[in-house]
Amino acid sequence: DAPGLRIMGKMGYDVITFGNHEFDFRADGLAGSLYAAKTSGDELPEIVASNIIFPVDEDGNLTPSLTKLKKSMEEYGVKDYTIIEKNGLKIGVFGLMGKEADSNAPMSEVEFTNQIKAARNMVEVLENEEVDLIICLSHSGTWEDKSKSEDEILAKKVPEIDVIISGHTHTALEEPIIIGNTIIASSGRYGGNLGVINIAKNKDKWELKDYSLKPIDDGLPIDGEISQIVENYKKRVQEKYLDKFNMGFDQVL
Repeated sequence: DAPGLRIMGKMGYDVITFGNHEFDFRADGLAGSLYAAKTSGDELPEIVASNIIFPVDEDGNLTPSLTKLKKSMEEYGVKDYTIIEKNGLKIGVFGLMGKEADSNAPMSEVEFTNQIKAARNMVEVLENEEVDLIICLSHSGTWEDKSKSEDEILAKKVPEIDVIISGHTHTALEEPIIIGNTIIASSGRYGGNLGVINIAKNKDKWELKDYSLKPIDDGLPIDGEISQIVENYKKRVQEKYLDKFNMGFDQVL
């Protein structure tokens, strides 16, 4: 039923990227989600993913599940990058899957190319498109061990990226990581925080003016429409899946 994509569309997300968990139900499962989202007619976020490739067999053919996934991505409109125009600015956004995240999706069937090479290619394309701001949605993450901190390595090796929105490691950065002119932001996991970045152009580079993580908690009013959508999906999960096991959605195990 693609509740994640459809609710994010309702919430107003402009663009997202894949993480390793999108492949938990393998290529066939992700394809089903993309088709369900597209055929729903709901408003949906764009999806960008710049380093996915579809390996072929000895005869040059895709497996049936990869064929289905490739077609579903085309149907949905998944692209390497997108350009969003807001307030007179051209904002280039591309998505990446990191190396460690890739290792956590061993049954995905797809392959992920080197993210540094992919990022350099995207930067070149976006600079040719004359965008004002380059944002990378990176499912790579940051680690305390700098030698393994993939998004920090990315910022050093591809300094033309202005902002990296970092995922995968569930890191809640109370302060952004600044490497050169690149701002790395990460707001934790499971929608626990809303990350807010304010930047301003100073001559030929963007400068950080303000950064904060705003907690999504009981202090905020509940959106009745979204809550009803969530309740409807809970009923579908109950009827289509949990009933088969004599289990309940909120049952404690």
